[in-house]
Amino acid sequence: MEKILDNNIVVVTGGSGGIGYATVKKIKENGGIPVILDKETPELSDGNNYEYIRTDISNEEEVKEAFKKIEDRFGLTYGLVNNAAISPKPSPSENISDEILRRTFSINVFGTFYCNKYAIMQMLKLGKGSVVNVSSVIGKVGSKNTSIYAASKSALIGMTKSDAITYSSKNIRFNVLLPGFVDTPLIENNARNSGNPVLYYENLKSLHPIGRLARAEEIAEIIVFLISERSSFVTGSEIVIDGGYTSI
Repeated sequence: MEKILDNNIVVVTGGSGGIGYATVKKIKENGGIPVILDKETPELSDGNNYEYIRTDISNEEEVKEAFKKIEDRFGLTYGLVNNAAISPKPSPSENISDEILRRTFSINVFGTFYCNKYAIMQMLKLGKGSVVNVSSVIGKVGSKNTSIYAASKSALIGMTKSDAITYSSKNIRFNVLLPGFVDTPLIENNARNSGNPVLYYENLKSLHPIGRLARAEEIAEIIVFLISERSSFVTGSEIVIDGGYTSI
């Protein structure tokens, strides 16, 4: 198997589970050195050891310190996957508290910005880099009772395109991924809490013409492609991987 990441350091936020953990495994399989930034310790269910730095990405000082540790321990960051996010319980806007609003944006938007900021500093020294911001189809088309989540994910699209323009001359690429619903532990938990897990899954599947949810590994494959030099002419792009969700 060709090692397309060639010992490059790739930071993955929210890498302890779901899409993030699948991405960490794919990075390692493809010859990269994944570093997980997360508040949750990875379970390491596949038996491999991964570099992990406990980090609250909503805290700029913690992010700054995490990237300093990365440079000191491993070298300069080449790749960054901004995967960490929260999804508040669906609710109409009039019922959303200021606390929920600020918490959602502190992680989904500010956290992504902080990680980009300190990764870019290292990428400029390295002379190259690639960033993938994980948004959502909800950030593109919206959904009932998800105004705050949708707004936070829309923000990543604008952030990505602006950074792509700003740093293209510095050999640093930025792309944004817009997945549909992905079968992750978060979805499993939501299904259990719904009162009718079977109906919950059937409703989600019905949103995708392909007739199922995505697998985390499918998303991870595309992320690794976008991080690698195989996608060297791709920057500022919205990559939709949604099983036809936005085609309806």
